[in-house]
Parts: sequence; structure tokens; C-alpha cells
Amino acid sequence: MDCDESNNIQEFTIKQANFEELLEQNEEYRLSEEEIEDICYLTGKRYQDCRVWEFEEIEEIGTVPYFQVTIDQIEYDSRSMGRGEHFLLYLFWCINKCNQGTIILKRYTIDIAEGGEKAITCRLEFPASDRIKYDFIGVYDGDMRNRLNTEKLQWKWVFLPGNKPLEELYREYLHNAENIKKFCDSMGKSDSQIITMLATIDGNDHHDWFEELRKFLGVDGRMLVRVFYNIMQDMSEGIDSFISDLKSCINH
Repeated sequence: MDCDESNNIQEFTIKQANFEELLEQNEEYRLSEEEIEDICYLTGKRYQDCRVWEFEEIEEIGTVPYFQVTIDQIEYDSRSMGRGEHFLLYLFWCINKCNQGTIILKRYTIDIAEGGEKAITCRLEFPASDRIKYDFIGVYDGDMRNRLNTEKLQWKWVFLPGNKPLEELYREYLHNAENIKKFCDSMGKSDSQIITMLATIDGNDHHDWFEELRKFLGVDGRMLVRVFYNIMQDMSEGIDSFISDLKSCINH
């Protein structure tokens, strides 16, 4: 799962000028009491009611779930809730769709106000439940290897390649002129465009750096990660090891 999916869906609902008409054209359904218990368990909220609309065949997105919840007689929806809460509702919706299997939680997946690694750890500390038909796997940046307190973790976890956050490794990779050329060729951009942009954002926090670069290029986070994966051959051994660890978690 990718945070871009949740963010794009939330942005879609916020930007709709004729949103009430969209609601009227689609049927809603209410979560059952058992489902509400499950989602309260996942989010830590105290929902009394949760209604869902599904807008299908939305261009560049597919199906868009829209959530309307009630807590202590206060009603609000996807458009006004925080990104973190929306992501967890979207996660629950995806879980219901897939019914069972493995949910992989990545730091760049849960890049929310509550904090990336902290949000993952919070989910991994939840005890197993008979209501849960899926597994959680937490994926942490490589720099968390020696800092992560695993005593309370109830689920599996792995670490990304390297000893730094991936975005920091990407930025360092593009400090080399030859690597910039490879990157530009992959993105179909001129060297001068990319060099100017990189100089502008080089002092940013590494999370902001990645996001600004993504916006400039007009691509989603998954595509940008895929480009770096394809050109950073010096990381291939670490990537292979990570994939092996992840497969091991999924299969056991």
C-alpha cells in the first residue's frame, strides 16, 4: 500500500465542486457493529457510526471510497479528517476488500502527521485478535536498525537497505554528476532542469526533498522509487537482501 493512494483519494473528495450530486448518484452502506469495533481497534477512535460510499471508475484512481463517521454525535467525513485518520480508514477498507492476507506498512506509506516510524510501531504493538484475518509487516528505514525498541512489537518487521533513510540515500546519489545524467535519462528531463531543481531543494529535510522532487517531476511516489531502484545498481545486494527478508516474513 502507498500513502499516495490515500492522499489522492482524499484530495479527490476535497476538490469536487458538485460533491452532493456525486453522493446522490451512489449508494451508501453502513459498517456493522462488529466492523466498527474492528476499525476502532485499528484507529484507537470511538466511532459510533461509519458510512461508506464507493465512487467507481474515477479517472487515474479507480474506486474512491468516501467515509462519513460519527463520534459522540459529532459527524465529519473524508474531507475534514486528518491524513492519518483517513489513511487508517482507507487501510481498513482495503483489508475488507482483500478479506485476508498480508498488509505491509512502510514508513513512506504512513507518512502522516502522527509520525512515520512512530505510526508503524503503534500498529505493530497492537496484540493479535481473532477478528484480524491478516498480518501486519512493518518496514522501517535502515537507520532504525539500532534504534528500534522491539520489546512490545506483536507483528513482524524488516528494514530497508542501507543505514540511512532511503530519501537521504537518493539525495546523496544525485550529488554525483554521472548519476544525475542517468536519472535525467530515466525521467526524460534535461540535465539543466534537474540540476537547477536539485540545487533549490538540497537543503530541505530529506522527506521534504523527496516530496518536492516528486511534485516537480509530476509523478507519484511509487514511480520515483522505482526509477531510483532501477538506476542505483550499487544498492542491488542490499535490495536483494531486503526482498529476501520480506518474503521470509510473508511466508512464515
